[in-house]
Amino acid sequence: PLRLNVVKGEVEGTLFEVQDKIKLVVACKLGQDYWEQYVLAEYLTYRMLNVLTPISFRVRPARVTYVDSSGEDDTFTRYAFLIEDDSEMAERANAIKVDWQEGRQLNPVLLVKDYAIMVEFFQYMIGNTDWSGAEMHNMELIRDADQLLRAVPFDFDFSGIVDSRYAVPDRSLPIRSVRQRHFRGFCPDQMNRSEADYQAVIQHFQDKKEEIYDLWRNQEGLEEDRIEDTLEYLDEFYKILGDQGRVDRYMLEQCVRIRR
Repeated sequence: PLRLNVVKGEVEGTLFEVQDKIKLVVACKLGQDYWEQYVLAEYLTYRMLNVLTPISFRVRPARVTYVDSSGEDDTFTRYAFLIEDDSEMAERANAIKVDWQEGRQLNPVLLVKDYAIMVEFFQYMIGNTDWSGAEMHNMELIRDADQLLRAVPFDFDFSGIVDSRYAVPDRSLPIRSVRQRHFRGFCPDQMNRSEADYQAVIQHFQDKKEEIYDLWRNQEGLEEDRIEDTLEYLDEFYKILGDQGRVDRYMLEQCVRIRR
């Protein structure tokens, strides 16, 4: 991971004018095209969440040219993407960041209900198990002016939709590949959630389906095989979403119970 340190006096009139420090996600290795495909896939995963909710990290694609100042290696250009600063994301949501110490656990009942359900379904849709809604692992906790809490997800390179070669699920989980989906949302009976709460979220995902699919169909630089595989992967999710029995069996009945 890289971070751009923007010198304010040198960027007036450019896209970086109001920026300070910005995370830059780049391909990890040179030589194999699939590393760039991972970058594009993770970028589109952030964009999928942008489609579902404005309370999410904005991202911007980039073509980065790397120059070896010693002159020993050739100059080359690769895809990358920039991630919005967490404080700016919170400000857009009329909220502030909540500092979270490692090892602490949040009572997820305190989270905004519809947003929390949407995040749980999104993580299942992309096949991501590398997160926690209680320990705030790969989540940014924000609090708005009404004191309402939301946990905003980030870091999706261990998800099934990205399907990177280095990604493996945690050994404690009953899956052996990140392409296998496993629901890590909380149990409805412990969260005071009704069937109507879930149906509203399911309908929202259905309403946004074509917009999500179009992100993948229209992304420059993405290989055709990658597009086809991803749309089939999303088809599997929407097949579950269209059948309440499957939603119960594959998702809600596999929920995470809160430790009292």
